[in-house]
Amino acid sequence: MNKKNKNLFLLIISENIKSKRIVKVNNQERLFNYFEIKGNPGFVNINLKSDNELFLSPRLIMNSDTEIANTMKVVLTHFWSNAFSYIKSGDKAGLKLFLSKINEPRETRTGFANKSIDGNSIGTTLIDSFVESIFQLKVNQRYLISDFSNLELFLPGVNVDRISDMTISILKDILIKYTIENSVGINKSKFTKSKLKNVFDVNSNSWLDKDALLPVYNGIPVIFLPKNLLRKKSGVNCTLRSFYCFGIVNDIINDASYKELAIPTGKNGNYLLSDIKLVFSCTKFNILTLGLRKLNSLIDFNQVHNKRLKSLTDEDIESIISKSGK
Repeated sequence: MNKKNKNLFLLIISENIKSKRIVKVNNQERLFNYFEIKGNPGFVNINLKSDNELFLSPRLIMNSDTEIANTMKVVLTHFWSNAFSYIKSGDKAGLKLFLSKINEPRETRTGFANKSIDGNSIGTTLIDSFVESIFQLKVNQRYLISDFSNLELFLPGVNVDRISDMTISILKDILIKYTIENSVGINKSKFTKSKLKNVFDVNSNSWLDKDALLPVYNGIPVIFLPKNLLRKKSGVNCTLRSFYCFGIVNDIINDASYKELAIPTGKNGNYLLSDIKLVFSCTKFNILTLGLRKLNSLIDFNQVHNKRLKSLTDEDIESIISKSGK
């Protein structure tokens, strides 16, 4: 192949690759395009065809002073106070029944709902171990569950995705109303009266089925999520890693019981953070040990960490969604 033909061949290949990339991006069915939503509203322009790795954050809800966040706080506080009453009375069966209605919220297309490894619902697959773990934790130390996000630190099988799923499930009634309120002016030709199961009703303190006129894509209703209350999987909002680092720096490195196990490698026999990390790795068991032995450390961490939390920018969200389905 001569140089001219080779260059032509490379050009064709390059254009073909670009074309395939363009097709892949265009194949994303975005919320705003499909429902002809104009402007830049406060909810997320999700990819309707696949999961979007965005997660509703209870900590961001508690930090926010918006009208919807304040309403969410009331419902979350009420829900977990009710759950705590079962724990306090030792009623495992009652707690299991109460939490078993939590389901995987496919309507938001967030998290890992369609990925079997990461997207299991606590209501169907984790309820037994979840309830058992809560009672073994002896979380009558109410502080451990007063901030729901703390459960991510201590309970096996509970991660950012499940915290988000549970939060969305508990707040589904509010999010349905939010979707309806923000659907004013949107063409209703692709809306359908839908029955949503297991919607927590704060007034009756029970799970009900609810009918609502909602946007529908591929037979599944769509529920909007406020952009300012979402987090990504990792980064500054990562609770487990952040608490681990906070505990190492502020408590563990000065704890004589861990120094006995570690070998100092610093100058003059001083302990380095890396020395302590070798004997106190970032596992949920170690995090639980830290949280129970040093409850003040958890209280201090929440005060510091919650102030550091930031809502995602539009650019952050767009970057995450553009990678969805790949």
